[in-house]
Amino acid sequence: MVRTMTIKSRIDGINSLLDMEGFNHKGKQRLSHLSDEEIFALCLYRPEDMCIWPNHVKEVQLLLSKIDWVRKQECIQGRSLVMGRPQITAELACAVCKLSCLRHLSDNGFQLVLARKLRVLLSMGIGPGFFEMFFEIEQDGIVTASRRTISIQSAIQFMELYRDELMKPPRIKAKKTFDEFELHDIESGNFSWLDDDGESYLETIRDMPFETYFDELPKVSPVLDWFIATKPVFDKNQLRRGWLFLEKSSDAWHQRNEAGESYDEIISEYPSWDCIFATQLDRNLSVIPIGNPFTIVPLTTPQQLLEESQIMHHCVVTYIENCIWGGTKIFSVREAGNNQRFATAELSLISGEWKLVQLKGKANLELMHRLHVTGDPLAIALNALVDWYNNNSPEQLGNQGREEAKK
Repeated sequence: MVRTMTIKSRIDGINSLLDMEGFNHKGKQRLSHLSDEEIFALCLYRPEDMCIWPNHVKEVQLLLSKIDWVRKQECIQGRSLVMGRPQITAELACAVCKLSCLRHLSDNGFQLVLARKLRVLLSMGIGPGFFEMFFEIEQDGIVTASRRTISIQSAIQFMELYRDELMKPPRIKAKKTFDEFELHDIESGNFSWLDDDGESYLETIRDMPFETYFDELPKVSPVLDWFIATKPVFDKNQLRRGWLFLEKSSDAWHQRNEAGESYDEIISEYPSWDCIFATQLDRNLSVIPIGNPFTIVPLTTPQQLLEESQIMHHCVVTYIENCIWGGTKIFSVREAGNNQRFATAELSLISGEWKLVQLKGKANLELMHRLHVTGDPLAIALNALVDWYNNNSPEQLGNQGREEAKK
């Protein structure tokens, strides 16, 4: 659906951005040339905390400068600019806001961040609790006591590559067949930037033996898993190769893990963790409505996460420390009739509330869109699980998390 703005709301939107002092004359001029949808996106992801504003203004001005340069290059080369799509999408505006937050950390002497908190910061959208979690990030003098830390500078480089990738035109891909969920994922995308809201494009997809489709967004989740697990230090050549280098490195790492990389050391090093749903499992079987084709199995040991990773071909085994901390719960969603694994779900504790933050099928197939399909049995089962956690005095932070919180 196209968001339209009145003249007044457009002016209010630009003024809202200009309230963040620091825009130079060129920046103000470039803001006035943006479309309504681009202004809406920047306003939607405008930082709430004033201390972030200076860095955010710098990032927005840099973004507008980059976009100006890209447009000039496209004109010189006589190419159509991203097929009429807004240059600043909601995803790009969100990425710029996160990058502003990382810059603020760096400018205030932070050098390291806990891996579990960086994962939430980079994978979740900006919303209630984002800045609470942001300010909980420990300073380097304390955080070095934790094994799982990431360099702030590397995280900034990661987000810069992601931002630059989002500025490029959508990739065009082709494949022989779609299953019903993949087709739904494509059809439920926002094609309002096409002249006919994407109707002719979708009809073409359905009719072609080799379906060609726009891969609108770079795949962040698997690349983020690789980034946090391997903690790469990027050199100039790697940065020059861009986001595609990160995706290729991530794919190779995932393939190695799926091929049976040894996790014996990890399995022996870490204990199991508490899960109130698991300890009351017999009573909790009634949480899922009778007749639902799915069951939900809590995973509470490193060995169980490893088995889930190997069978589902993804890297949930790298979430061991998140689970031990207590702010993450992992569940295996299985078909009730034959106990076959269907999906892996992650619940995270965000600002005192449990939320479903990831839902992946085999090989990281994204299934979150199914939660918005009315009557979908998978949505019914998982919404029931989240409701149960938020209504039955769920456990909060584990002992380790409480000790870190005291620091």
